[in-house]
Amino acid sequence: ITQALPRLLQEKDISHYVVIADDIILHPELNENNICDKLGLDDIYSFSTTVAGLSCIAGYRFTNDKLTSAKYLFENTSVYSCINDYEKLFSLLTKKYGDPVENKEENKASERQKDIYTEGELVRDGRLSKSASFLSPFSYIFISLSGGDGFSLIIEYYSIEHDNEREKDIL
Repeated sequence: ITQALPRLLQEKDISHYVVIADDIILHPELNENNICDKLGLDDIYSFSTTVAGLSCIAGYRFTNDKLTSAKYLFENTSVYSCINDYEKLFSLLTKKYGDPVENKEENKASERQKDIYTEGELVRDGRLSKSASFLSPFSYIFISLSGGDGFSLIIEYYSIEHDNEREKDIL
């Protein structure tokens, strides 16, 4: 970024950047004209943003110039905020799409662990997870909160018309 900063400040029409450490040095055949194709990013766009005041990485997949799926990977989820963050997003999805088609909570904690630990600590340790599915006329919508190896709070949208895109990972 340091080397590119003067150029980035000069060119006002740039909206996205690809930052790749040493790959360009190790693979000089890569350049600004072919990097997205070589990395398989030609139909996927991702960026940092906020949703409902929560920072996340958003990824969008396009197939034949149509949006076919989207994924929001929420950052800064912690033992103290994960349950509230999930409930906030769940509430917004419910408000927009109605009651979920499926709403699951899996709690593997013993009764003693449930008494000792907060729900956030149980999520962190992989003992508690939450998920829900919604359906709109055009999309499947999923929200999930899990842990065990760090926190994972994700919302995913998939086009009903392009259901085969569901198997491809965006982020």
